[in-house]
Amino acid sequence: MTEQESKMVREMHDFWHKPDVLGKPTRAAQVDEILTAMRAGKMGARIIVWICGAIITVGGAVAASKGWLLK
Repeated sequence: MTEQESKMVREMHDFWHKPDVLGKPTRAAQVDEILTAMRAGKMGARIIVWICGAIITVGGAVAASKGWLLK
């Protein structure tokens, strides 16, 4: 593994496993909570995830059509 690849792996590990603020859960723990809620069949959690996905998709399409992603 090159030094650049090693650095990228460390950065991804830090992104998922180190909290942004001390005392708060990590991103990995937050994603795990969301997936647990989804598996448990909580309809509210499913609706929120679908709505967030739709918002991200529409935002990405608007950004791509206006050329914001190419800057």
